[in-house]
Amino acid sequence: MPCGTASGLRGEAVSAANAVVIGTVELDKVTGILVEEKRKLAVHPWPGSTGDLIQDLGMAAARIRIYGIVSGDGAGDKLEQLRALINKGDSVDFTASAAIPSDVTQVMIVSCQVYQPPGFVNLFEYELELIRYVPVPVTDSGGFHIGSLSSLKDSMHSSALDEISGAVSELGTAKGRLQDIEDVMSATKDSLSLLKNGMNLFSGLNVLRKVISTGQEVVEASKK
Repeated sequence: MPCGTASGLRGEAVSAANAVVIGTVELDKVTGILVEEKRKLAVHPWPGSTGDLIQDLGMAAARIRIYGIVSGDGAGDKLEQLRALINKGDSVDFTASAAIPSDVTQVMIVSCQVYQPPGFVNLFEYELELIRYVPVPVTDSGGFHIGSLSSLKDSMHSSALDEISGAVSELGTAKGRLQDIEDVMSATKDSLSLLKNGMNLFSGLNVLRKVISTGQEVVEASKK
């Protein structure tokens, strides 16, 4: 069974010394605080027994309900601040009256209900539900420390940089080899062009030789 602690549930305001502060929002017109603390018990039916097997799983997170009023010209702004905390979804610092367990120093806002009585412009009644927030502990698990993930990330980052550096170096070498191949191809192209010119010259010489030979034959024939 939960152990509930109530403060100011009959409507009287909590004293200013016990004002509730959630994050940066101060609630000075709190009319009631309800704290629920209970253990987590797993109840298993036990065949053939008149009772059940009960497994204790430790204490559940304390739940806190805060009832209060906001009024005056700044009432709307204060409600907007509360809504901003809910929408952000982060844990916030928390201080309140002695009705709250001393180990509840951070909470998350579960819900917020706002009621505006008819006939009142800047008067709102609200009900907040909070739950105690406990940070996830950093512990060893099977010889592996969670903090090692950061070192692993740095190692992977360093390894990736080394591989990229090696790839860039090989790319530079390949680029140099490609330039050598292009130079050889250019030289080969020049050689082919020279060979073609030589063949054209040789062909021209053959034609000239034939012309000279024909001329000699004509000269010999004229002598006869």
